[in-house]
Amino acid sequence: MIDWLHVGVAVLGAAVLIQTLTAFVESRTTVRRQRYVLLRQVTNDMEYFIALALALGSRARQVEQRYAAQLAAPGYPDPVGDVDGLPESARETSAWLVARAHQLASHEVARELHDIGGTLDRAQADALFAVLEARRVYLEVLTTRAMDLAAFPRRPGVLKRFVGVAELNVGHIRELLEEFAGSLELPPPDASMLID
Repeated sequence: MIDWLHVGVAVLGAAVLIQTLTAFVESRTTVRRQRYVLLRQVTNDMEYFIALALALGSRARQVEQRYAAQLAAPGYPDPVGDVDGLPESARETSAWLVARAHQLASHEVARELHDIGGTLDRAQADALFAVLEARRVYLEVLTTRAMDLAAFPRRPGVLKRFVGVAELNVGHIRELLEEFAGSLELPPPDASMLID
C-alpha cells in the first residue's frame, strides 16, 4: 500500500511538473507572438510615416531646385528679418508644402500599448518609446517650420529651413526602429512587404 502511495505521489508530481512546463512554454510562445504583432504594427506604421516624410523631403527639394537662384544666398536669416525674395508663384508652392506637412503630422500611429505593455521588459519599452519620441520631435520641428512657411511663403530663408528639416532625422527614426526590433530579439519585418 505504501508503495502504491509513493507511486501515486511520483505520478502526481510528474503531472504537475509537465503541466507547469507546458504552461511556461505556452506563456513564452504567447508573449513572443504578442511582441511580434507589436513589432509588425509599429514597423508598418513607422515605415509608412517614413515613406511620407521622405516624399515630403523629395517635394521640398524639387521646390528648392525651382527657386535655386533665389536660395543661393548663404545663411538662414531670421524669418521676421528676412525679405520676400521669392516670386509670387512661391505662395502656391509654399502652401502645397505646408499642406503636405500637415498631412504628415495628421498621420496617427496606433498605440495600443496598454494591451501589450506587460509583454515588454524595461529595455524593450525604452526602445519603443525612443522610436515614438524621435517621431514626435521630428513632427514638432517640421510643424514649426511649416507654420513659418505658411506665414512667410516668399522668404528664401524660411523655405531653406523647411527644406532642411523635411529630411532631417528621418533616417534616425528607422535606426531606432531597428534597435527596437533587436531589443525584442526578433528580426525586423521586411519593410517592402508592409507598405502597399
